[in-house]
Amino acid sequence: MLKFFLQLQTKIYKKVVKTVKPSKLEWMLAVVLFLLIFASWNFGDTQVIVGHQIDFADSLLHGEIMNFYQRTYDHAMYDKTHGLGERGASSYDLVVNFVFGLWGIPNYLLGNSTQGGGGIRFAHSFWKILYGKSLFFFAFVICAILVYKICRELELSENKSRWASFIYFTSSMAVNSVCLVGNCDSLGAALTLAGILAYIRQRDRESFLWFVLAFPFKQQCAFIFLPLMLMRDKNLFRVGFKLFVMAAFVAVTDLPMRTNPEAFAVKNEFFKIMLKRILGEKLPFLSSNVSIFTVLYGLLCSWCWLTPEPESRHDRNTATLFVSMLSIAIALSLITSHPQWFLQLVPYLAISIVYYGKTTKELFIFETVGSLGLLGYNFGVYYWVYSPNNAARILLDKFVASPGISLKESRALLNQSFLWKFFAKAAGKAHSATAGIYAVCMIVIIFWLCRPQNADTRTEFNFRPYAIGRMVLNMAACAIPLALFFLSAISL
Repeated sequence: MLKFFLQLQTKIYKKVVKTVKPSKLEWMLAVVLFLLIFASWNFGDTQVIVGHQIDFADSLLHGEIMNFYQRTYDHAMYDKTHGLGERGASSYDLVVNFVFGLWGIPNYLLGNSTQGGGGIRFAHSFWKILYGKSLFFFAFVICAILVYKICRELELSENKSRWASFIYFTSSMAVNSVCLVGNCDSLGAALTLAGILAYIRQRDRESFLWFVLAFPFKQQCAFIFLPLMLMRDKNLFRVGFKLFVMAAFVAVTDLPMRTNPEAFAVKNEFFKIMLKRILGEKLPFLSSNVSIFTVLYGLLCSWCWLTPEPESRHDRNTATLFVSMLSIAIALSLITSHPQWFLQLVPYLAISIVYYGKTTKELFIFETVGSLGLLGYNFGVYYWVYSPNNAARILLDKFVASPGISLKESRALLNQSFLWKFFAKAAGKAHSATAGIYAVCMIVIIFWLCRPQNADTRTEFNFRPYAIGRMVLNMAACAIPLALFFLSAISL
C-alpha cells in the first residue's frame, strides 16, 4: 500500500514539478500550513512573553531597564490579586529580554495596552499577539537557512541541502515548538546552529562567541558545546575556562535582576527546578543512586576527550554531526523536558536524513514515527498546552466565535468539551507507549542508522515522496488540537 502511494505520488509530481529540489509550490504549501497552525494557537507562555516584550520596550524607552524585573514581578502580583490570570514574572536573562524589548517596540508604540495598578497590561488582541509571536517564526526561518548552510559545509549537494532545510521546516517537533507551545527556543537554536557552522569551518573563536550568546537563551546549548570542545581541544583547563566565561556572561547579565530580590527569587527557583530535573532520573548503584544523565553524558564527554579528532574533513564532519545529535538527545531524553525544548534536536535529525545516504529511507521512517510518538507523549503529559481554550480569540475563533460569550466563559466551556476530555484521557493513558515509540526510534537512529559507514554525501536520493508524505502526516498531527477546538467551538 505504501509503495503504491509513493509511486502514485511520484507520477503526479512528475507532471506538476519539474525540479529535483523542493519546488516553490511545495515551499508555499509548507509555509501556508505552518502559518495556519502558527496563527491559530495562543498558549499562555506566548501571552506572557508578548507581555514582557511590551514591558521591556516600556522600560527601554523610559530609561528604566534596571527596574524591568521588579516591574514584571509587580505586574504578575497585580494580575493574580485581581483575578486577571497567571501572567508570571520574567525569569529570562537581560540579553533575552533585550531582544524581546526591541521586537516589542512596535506593539508598545501602537498601544492597545491599559494602564492600571499593575502598570502596563497587554490587552487580548489577535494582531498584537501574532506580531509578538512572529519573533519565534523569524528565528525559526534563520534556523532553516543555517541548516542549509551547515549541509553545504558538510560537502552535501545543493539538492540534499535544500531538502534538509525543508525536512527541518516540516518537522512535527518544530511545528509543535514554534506554533503550538510558542516559546523562544528558536532564538537559542539559531545561535547554537551559528556556533556549529563556525565549528565545522574550524573558526573556534567565532564558534565560542556564538555559543556564549546562545547560553542565556537556552542553556541546553552547553550540552552540545562541551563534547565538541573536548573533541577538538584536549586542554581541560582551557575548556573549563570557556565554560566559566559562558557562566560569567549570564551572571553579569543577571545583575539588574539581583537588585530586585522578589524577581531574582523567581529566577533562582527556576534554576533549582532545572538542577533537580538534571539529577532526577536515577539508577541504583552500590549503596546509593546515580543520575542516568550524569553517567551517559559523562561517558560521551570522556570518549570525546580520549579520542583524537579525526584528520580527514569527512570524518570530522561525521563526528561533529553525530556528537551534536547524541549529546542533545541524551540531555533532552533523560531530563524532564518541556515539549518546546526538542526543537534543539530537530536540526541534527534533518541533516542526518540527507547525510547518511545509505539509510535515508529508513531514517525518514524512524524519524517520522519517533517524532509523532513524542508528539503523542506531549499530548498526554502536557495536555493543558493543547487544550481548545488556547485557540480562543485567535484566528480560527474568528470563524466560530459565539457572540455574547466572554473570553473567560468561552475558555471555560471549551475546557469542558466532551471531545477534548476524551482526547486528553486517551492520550494520557497512551503516553507510556508513545514515549516508548520515541525511545526505540531514537536508539535505532543514533546507534544503527547513523553509524559512520552509512554516511554517503554523494549519492542522490528521491526525497520528494518521503518528504511530502512526512509533511502531510506531521502537519495533520499538529493540527489535531485545532480540529478539537473547531469541533468543540461549533457546539457551544
